[in-house]
Amino acid sequence: MRTGKSELCPEIYAFSIQLHRLNMVDTRKASCMTVATLAYQSLGVVYGDLSTSPLYVYKTTFSGKLSLHENDEEIYGVFSFIFWTFTLIALFKYTLIVMSADDNGEGGTFALYSLLCRHARLSILPNQQATDEKLSAYATHGSVETWQSSALKSFFEKHPRFRTGLFILVLLGTCMAIGDGVLTPTISGSRVLSAVSGVRLKITALHENYVVLISCVIIVGLFSLQHHGTNRVAFMFAPIVTAWLLCISSIEDRHRRMDLIRRSGSLNHRLLSSQNTMKISREAFIKPYQARAKTKAVFWPVFIVATFAAVVGSQAVISATFSIISQCCALNCFPFVKIIHTSSKIYGQIYIPEVNWILMCLCLAVTIGLRDTNMMGHAYGLAVTTVMFVTTCLMALVMIIVWKQRIAIAVAFLVIFGSMELLYISASVYKIPEGGWIPLALSFIFMAIMYIWNYGTTKKHEFDVENK
Repeated sequence: MRTGKSELCPEIYAFSIQLHRLNMVDTRKASCMTVATLAYQSLGVVYGDLSTSPLYVYKTTFSGKLSLHENDEEIYGVFSFIFWTFTLIALFKYTLIVMSADDNGEGGTFALYSLLCRHARLSILPNQQATDEKLSAYATHGSVETWQSSALKSFFEKHPRFRTGLFILVLLGTCMAIGDGVLTPTISGSRVLSAVSGVRLKITALHENYVVLISCVIIVGLFSLQHHGTNRVAFMFAPIVTAWLLCISSIEDRHRRMDLIRRSGSLNHRLLSSQNTMKISREAFIKPYQARAKTKAVFWPVFIVATFAAVVGSQAVISATFSIISQCCALNCFPFVKIIHTSSKIYGQIYIPEVNWILMCLCLAVTIGLRDTNMMGHAYGLAVTTVMFVTTCLMALVMIIVWKQRIAIAVAFLVIFGSMELLYISASVYKIPEGGWIPLALSFIFMAIMYIWNYGTTKKHEFDVENK
């Protein structure tokens, strides 16, 4: 029995997983055109989410007491924090390390769990059967055991409770990722809501109800496009994201850049010493996101492009949610649903109608019920950071059991990245009363469904074995 494959998650998480799609095509055999096409599609699926994140990050950051100190130094300080987060977590952790632990091109918590189950007896259902070795995708040859990996395998085999605990941890990360699939399109609506809030500086008569209505229409339209498949949707969205990235990198503000050099502290000075970086920081993270463009000729073009970019920003997580559900079904952790493969060439590009419309209804409910971008941001933050921490824990096990690395290396990885992510989680915990309860409630519901379904499948398997 093959044990599952992948899962996708929030922005940085979705970034790492969607890039795994590129690995599905052997670049040694594929034509340059195929690789270039996939790279172009990644703009519409991956980078739209990453490049539009600060649309709501800045608004949420300056929603509390920090709003009393909303000056250039504070804004650049927040940008510095965002920059280092992307550098350390997105680049070093996911791109350089986690993406190497793919499961036939798929990534995420389920992919890591699949690798662990393949190399050790960790699955709740029996795995490592003789027939599994006949599957080309299940091969584990070429790995030499070490005493660290053997000891860890023996520990899990002797303690079923720890196997169950690991499974629950995987379910937690998975359900938080599914919850993120609900929150990200909602956040995309709130991104538009944030952008429209900037328009309210120009059009003061625009009522909040109209903003909510616009968000709902956008969410319905976004999910209505999903049946075309990731391939076509990516082609439609890539030009929008490209225009957005070109827009935020082409606007000049020499005075602000030089002022940043003069006033930045030592850390921000070293971080943002490049003129290009300062240009992007000023124009990409401040003017478009907080709608402070002072030139009318720049305001409306930037606003229009930013609005369209905000709409497509959630595509990565929507596609990710389809993959999550598909792999949950493969692991007998979710009721079977109709899975439509939308590409005859690229494995993993799928569409699940039932999940699509359920997600749309949940997104509409959250959008209409909250009407508050700050609460949405708090909920989104807790979901994202939890998935990141679960990934770090599983990755430490993969280093020992699958990669046969020394325990010291795995512990160093866990301490370095886990400590940062726990810091984020601790900050999100304080926001539970202010919207952080939403991903917890969604995750509890999804975990209950998945655990009960898996429990019933396990009992059915035991009954079949006893009465064979």
